[in-house]
Amino acid sequence: MAGSDMHAFIEPVGIPCSDINDDQFKSAPAGPVAAAPARKQKFIMLQLSSPWAEASISIHPNPNDGLFTLDLSSNEATQGDLLIRNGLGALVKTTAVKTGPNTIDLRGQPPGVYFLSIQLLDGSIFNRKLVLQ
Repeated sequence: MAGSDMHAFIEPVGIPCSDINDDQFKSAPAGPVAAAPARKQKFIMLQLSSPWAEASISIHPNPNDGLFTLDLSSNEATQGDLLIRNGLGALVKTTAVKTGPNTIDLRGQPPGVYFLSIQLLDGSIFNRKLVLQ
């Protein structure tokens, strides 16, 4: 949408498409198409996070050497889980986070882009990118 503050973030899941079977997707028949055989369509559900959510998340410094602070600010006490995946989608680290500064140590991981998914107890999900140098 032009001029919109809504963004979609597609998180890598780290599994090959050949390992996904049909029962992991919602299936629906395709609409009628002239002279086309009926076929199944696969739908993947995406969860979007809104920039208007009550929590705010900042990461600093970014880029960094593996030691960084994830600052979670909110109008109320908030806690959840942080999942960190490397550029290939492999889960590198999980840890609990809470309102305020959270020191995260990824030293020892190779340089590259990492994807952070913060899942709060209220169901909110926030996604961020992190660069390790």
